[in-house]
Amino acid sequence: HLRALPAKLRNELGRRRRHFEARGRFAGGFVDDVDTARRAVDWAIARKIEWLRRKGEANPFLATAEYRAFLHAQVGRAGACGRLEVMACTLDDRFVAVKIGCVDRRRFEGFVTVYDPAFQTLAPGNLLLADCFAWCVAEGLDYDFRIGDEPYKQIWATGGETVVRWEIANGARGRVVLALRAGAEALAIGRDRLRRSLPPAWRRRIKALLAPAKASAAPAAEAAWAEGEPA
Repeated sequence: HLRALPAKLRNELGRRRRHFEARGRFAGGFVDDVDTARRAVDWAIARKIEWLRRKGEANPFLATAEYRAFLHAQVGRAGACGRLEVMACTLDDRFVAVKIGCVDRRRFEGFVTVYDPAFQTLAPGNLLLADCFAWCVAEGLDYDFRIGDEPYKQIWATGGETVVRWEIANGARGRVVLALRAGAEALAIGRDRLRRSLPPAWRRRIKALLAPAKASAAPAAEAAWAEGEPA
């Protein structure tokens, strides 16, 4: 499957890996040490919160102690339905990308992938994805991208499934609620398609014009999780 990827993508992966190797000690793969894996989880949560903030969005649950404790508890723990795995790319022992996923007898389900924006042009997340793909092929597992039709998935995936949701109103108020919800979803889909149709240069310019001001300080909990791993 990796050989079937577009030649441009394969060449870019090799070139970017060489760029990292020229900068220092570059490594990637599964994180076996529990303490290091938990540190990677903390780093990933902090980077995800920062990414949402840059997009002008928020997910309060990400910053809760309960969410962090749940992921920490799953690290190094296997159950009947599978296990949580943490992968990371590091440069001189500094995280540059982290992937968190669930593994069962059939698949690796990619849950979240984050990277240090300082290395965005080198796409460390793609390098981590390629390493994960190679491992899945060796283990005879599928890689599950989960719900969503983001453009990058179309490049890597070999197939997909249509997910359908049915909602039935029980009365007049329900019909109003469903109509409003359908309108909001249609607006979101249209906005996303418009964004994808714009040239990258236009998207960057519009994003720069609409970007919200960065918060002056991160929450104390987030700062503690990210300690020692500056973006």
